[in-house]
Amino acid sequence: MPRNHKKNFTGRYNLKYTNENLSLAVNAVKRKQLTLRKASEQYGIPRTTLKRKVSGTHTRNYGGQKVLNELEETNLCEGLLLCAKWGFPMTRKDLRLLIKSYLDKIGRSEKRFKNNLPGTVFWSTSKLESIEVVFNEKQMTGPLHPTY
Repeated sequence: MPRNHKKNFTGRYNLKYTNENLSLAVNAVKRKQLTLRKASEQYGIPRTTLKRKVSGTHTRNYGGQKVLNELEETNLCEGLLLCAKWGFPMTRKDLRLLIKSYLDKIGRSEKRFKNNLPGTVFWSTSKLESIEVVFNEKQMTGPLHPTY
């Protein structure tokens, strides 16, 4: 008889609890209804994870952190789409230089970039990848710029 594999519903292999259970356990520990050990056993959450959540030391998202926050990415995307609409599309290099000048202007030094200039891997983790098709279409239909 073949085995029936049950896929993990969260997507992470080691995550065996839901966010609802985690919040219930954290609230129970903060209200001193349960100890860390008992809450860990009752809700099936590792004790160290529960301890980090209660103390607030584990606040960042899982995985690598983004360079630009949600608001900065949204504003940048809106501005780039507006430039493309006006007939001034930008190439990838233009966008990279724009991000570099923005980071330099606000005084943020990003260690993952060489001289604050994003590399080509940057595109796969940002909203800019999804609107790249729009830029390419606008670039083909935009006005011709003379080369000097």
